[in-house]
Amino acid sequence: RQMCIRDRVQAASLLVSIEGNERRNAEQASAWLKRAREAAETPGADPTFGALVDKSEGNYAYGLGEYARALRLIERSIATRTRLQGAEHPMAWSIRNNRAAVLRALGRGDEASAEIQQLLEHQIQTYGTMNATVARSYNNLGSGLAELGRYEESVEALVRAVEIWSATKGPQYADLGMAFTNLGRAYAQLTQYDRALENLQAAIDVWTCLLYTSPSQRDRQKSRMPSSA
Repeated sequence: RQMCIRDRVQAASLLVSIEGNERRNAEQASAWLKRAREAAETPGADPTFGALVDKSEGNYAYGLGEYARALRLIERSIATRTRLQGAEHPMAWSIRNNRAAVLRALGRGDEASAEIQQLLEHQIQTYGTMNATVARSYNNLGSGLAELGRYEESVEALVRAVEIWSATKGPQYADLGMAFTNLGRAYAQLTQYDRALENLQAAIDVWTCLLYTSPSQRDRQKSRMPSSA
């Protein structure tokens, strides 16, 4: 029964994200959010399901620019996970990236950077240094430090993100292009323009490679068509 309730909560929460953040359909997003809440509040349901809905609604509120509401919901999700599963539970830690993003949006960049640094330490202990999840946190940290004008520290974090993603995902990875772009911007702020151009060109190479290696809709349709005799 718990699995059935969990699947309903997860499906409805995913549809909140799709309708709210991707399709910008507020009416449908609100309807799915209501269904997610109802499923999470089913008598006897695992109380962590409510934390999942809080995270989903928090992300939706973030997409709407309602940052105070987003922070309240995400912090409630963290508190619920911590109370029920312990402070070291992976789900209690993973949502800290979401909290850091909201803090940045609220102009609380120092708090956001401190949050990601704590998350990074935990992720490295859990997954090791060469892990794509760790790379994402390095990228987020680098972006946040750049917003604070701490460009040398930003470069250090972004270089680690590039190194890890290059080693674990290869050169044709979208997030790698994002990291190269962020790194190029940071170098430009340090007036190291040769390095800035080098990294921005690397970003263009990643996007170009992805563009021309990803089959278009027409190509996919052709690949499904029977060949003529």
